[in-house]
Amino acid sequence: MDQPNKPPENSDREKTISKRDVVNIWLDSLDELFSDFDPRSYLKRTVSDDFIAQVRKVVADQQGKEMILRLQLPAGTRNEQDEDIIATRLQLYFKEKSGQLLKERQNGIRNAVILTISGIALMIFSSYIIFLNSERYYLQLLLVLFEPGGWFCLWTGLDRLIDYSGRRRKELDFYSRMATAQIQFSTI
Repeated sequence: MDQPNKPPENSDREKTISKRDVVNIWLDSLDELFSDFDPRSYLKRTVSDDFIAQVRKVVADQQGKEMILRLQLPAGTRNEQDEDIIATRLQLYFKEKSGQLLKERQNGIRNAVILTISGIALMIFSSYIIFLNSERYYLQLLLVLFEPGGWFCLWTGLDRLIDYSGRRRKELDFYSRMATAQIQFSTI
């Protein structure tokens, strides 16, 4: 019925698509893209966690940076006007989430560096107190406070740096890739 026409094999469009990874997701209806609990219009609805999880699984196998997200629907459920709105909404969602994660990552790395440097400073100050070899109570109290505090700040800061460069980097990469993905609809 509403099958997409296949372009000639040597066309520019075919060459462009071959450079991109195509992610095919089969849907029963357009409502599967959004949360069941959100009654707003397609342009404002919350994107479904199940949809994002499924896209994430499929995208994990893809290697390229450029992607096409092809949402496949039964012929009777397609509506071009809704599809345009949904494509806009998904693009907006992925761009907002990518920007939010990038900002969180930058803030997290900055805070981790500050924490690490603070830990090093506390440990240097503790070493200086030990070097003074003083029997004064307040210096001993500062040593008791600064030495474990320095170790804690140092290792917590380093742990956060590793966390932001590892696990959270994968999430940012996913949303960054999807923010630039071309969204298409096709008939099953």
